[in-house]
Amino acid sequence: MIQPIRFSQSIKITLLAASVVWLTACSPMQTPQTKAAPKASAWKSWEATGIVGFRDSKQASSAHFDWQQHSETAFDLRLQGVMGIGALAIHATSTGVSAKNAQGKTVSAATPEALVAEQTGWQLPVSDLYYWLRGIPVPGLAVTSSHANPNGQLTQLQQAGWTVVYQSYTQAGSAVLPSRIILTQPQLTVTVIVNQWQYQ
Repeated sequence: MIQPIRFSQSIKITLLAASVVWLTACSPMQTPQTKAAPKASAWKSWEATGIVGFRDSKQASSAHFDWQQHSETAFDLRLQGVMGIGALAIHATSTGVSAKNAQGKTVSAATPEALVAEQTGWQLPVSDLYYWLRGIPVPGLAVTSSHANPNGQLTQLQQAGWTVVYQSYTQAGSAVLPSRIILTQPQLTVTVIVNQWQYQ
């Protein structure tokens, strides 16, 4: 006659613990689902408003700006209060760049940089600021050097002949975005202060 095997209480506890460990290892891990902010490089459209200051060996001036990006190649940039011209409304698409000045006259140029330089005298790297403003190096252009903080946000970038220093960031919805940027070249400084961000 076969005698039933009787386990002691301590053996039962050990077997139960082993079963729990085995089941846990075999079960798929559940990762909490959170809605993360889309990366700035993936934004379809965005808007930034604030103040831009320009200083070189000949002049020092500033203006309020409203940058509305509609797509990768289409944007509206309004500069208000530029010394000597009052206001400049730039409209850019994939087919060209034009602007309407304070007198209502429409002018055009091959690039937004050329248009701003012609109307204001500013050397403003508008095409590169499309990326730098969001804390992103310009794709396809060599980066001479770059530094980031412990959170992975750029603090300094050297690219396209400019030194770009990110002095501060701000919380904008679920994203953390640049709020004060200094761009420098020899005898030239551009300061960008972003007061408000909106994005999709």
